[in-house]
Amino acid sequence: MKSTLTEQLSRNGYVDPVPVFDRAEADHYRRSFLESLGESGGRPDPHALSGYHLRHRWAYELATTPALLDRVEAMLGPDLVLWASHVWYKPPRSEDIVPWHCDAVYWPVLNRDVNLTAWVALSACHRGNGGLRVIPGSHRTMPHDSHITDIDDSSVPIVELEMTPGQATFFSGYLYHGSERNGSSSPRIAYALRFTRPEVRFERAAVESSFGYLRTILVRGVDRYHYNDFMKTPPPF
Repeated sequence: MKSTLTEQLSRNGYVDPVPVFDRAEADHYRRSFLESLGESGGRPDPHALSGYHLRHRWAYELATTPALLDRVEAMLGPDLVLWASHVWYKPPRSEDIVPWHCDAVYWPVLNRDVNLTAWVALSACHRGNGGLRVIPGSHRTMPHDSHITDIDDSSVPIVELEMTPGQATFFSGYLYHGSERNGSSSPRIAYALRFTRPEVRFERAAVESSFGYLRTILVRGVDRYHYNDFMKTPPPF
């Protein structure tokens, strides 16, 4: 498993979708999210959709499921830190799009290349409902540290990642990705989790001024460095 995942990640910037949860588990987590959303008034405020793993037991259990961490470990190594999460929720008939971007430009992180996003489908994700689109190899071939908004879709290779509930893809912070509108009658729901290793430093001034909702949780292995103790939190559940 390790060689296949790391080879794909190095070559393409992402890993082909792999099963992490069975259908019953995916259904459980999707229902749990919709219940949590309903308790908050059902309004998908993007800011409120961050950090679910710090507030909801189901979200933390999902983020630390051994099958998920096993795949992250295969690419990052045995010492793993979870530092952020976000639910990507598109209601039925949503016109919202996510333009082409790479995540790392927004992160208050040094060594941005030593980070991995796990993008877990809690519903079906496909072209018709605003599923994930990626540009293979863009982590190596396109500029970093800039938000490019004028990408011509006809001039770059684009892959539509068709995912069933319970599948996950993993990708580099420098991979360009985005999504289109949800033209279906059902919500499109995915849960993105950010992982790194303990030796990667966060920018303290940036975290404390603009990213106060980020926390580092050691979810596997040992932290021999303690560089980020200022934002460390114990497991919340």
